[in-house]
Amino acid sequence: MVSAPHFLSIENEETSSFSNEQLSQVDAKTETYGHWHRRAGTGLLCGVLNIRPDRDFSGRRMDAVRRHAIATFSRPHGGNLDENLRRLVAAMSKLTREDVGLDVKLMRDIREAPVTYVSIQEHEDVTISMFVLRHRSQLPLHDHPLMYGIIKVVSGIIEIKNYSFIEDPTESLRQQEVLVKREPPRIISETDPPILLTPTKGNIHEITCRHSAGAAFVDVLAPPYGTLVPSLGPRSCFYYFESDEQPANPETARFIKSLEHPEFWTDVAPYCGQ
Repeated sequence: MVSAPHFLSIENEETSSFSNEQLSQVDAKTETYGHWHRRAGTGLLCGVLNIRPDRDFSGRRMDAVRRHAIATFSRPHGGNLDENLRRLVAAMSKLTREDVGLDVKLMRDIREAPVTYVSIQEHEDVTISMFVLRHRSQLPLHDHPLMYGIIKVVSGIIEIKNYSFIEDPTESLRQQEVLVKREPPRIISETDPPILLTPTKGNIHEITCRHSAGAAFVDVLAPPYGTLVPSLGPRSCFYYFESDEQPANPETARFIKSLEHPEFWTDVAPYCGQ
């Protein structure tokens, strides 16, 4: 069983401790206010941090997502992961296509690549991006090794087919074939709440555009691909293909892993949002 890491908690109207670097990350956009003092012998700034409940986030919702994502996943960790994730999901639930500056022509243009990748935020502990899919295009079955992920559709409709690890996901990283549990497929639109995946739940998935005008979703991932997994090396994205030998239980599946997919690639576009 993999133990969940600890995460920095930002509590409304409660006392918290932050290093100088963490404080600058959280307070950089002036959406917080508080009074601070340095705790003797620790080198930490301490005090009351208030997330302003009366602040209008209209037009600045992407900034709120950035701050919540960095505060949730930045190291060193401390706080309540479930509560921090809840707040991040709540912030993402408000995102619209206008907040991310979605160029709808990306969904309609005839482009060689099936999917367009838009980088929004690159951070050592979390990445935020947007994927734009043309009609019937697909992100094939792939994983997120020991990672958390949150998806929020901002335009169109997608179908997600998720699979969850049955065995320890760390051990699964060492295996060429994995046994997984099938999760019910989901149809998600821009009016639906974000989808959360964890290191064990829904970690392998396939995403297909189900709207004739295309679809786009914002994707938050932590830790990022390329970061180190102790004793295993950098996190890599694996693609999955059905094995010829399937289990008798129809609620499970056996997949073969591959670092490459012969029919999938992306092009890139600049981020035009906030």
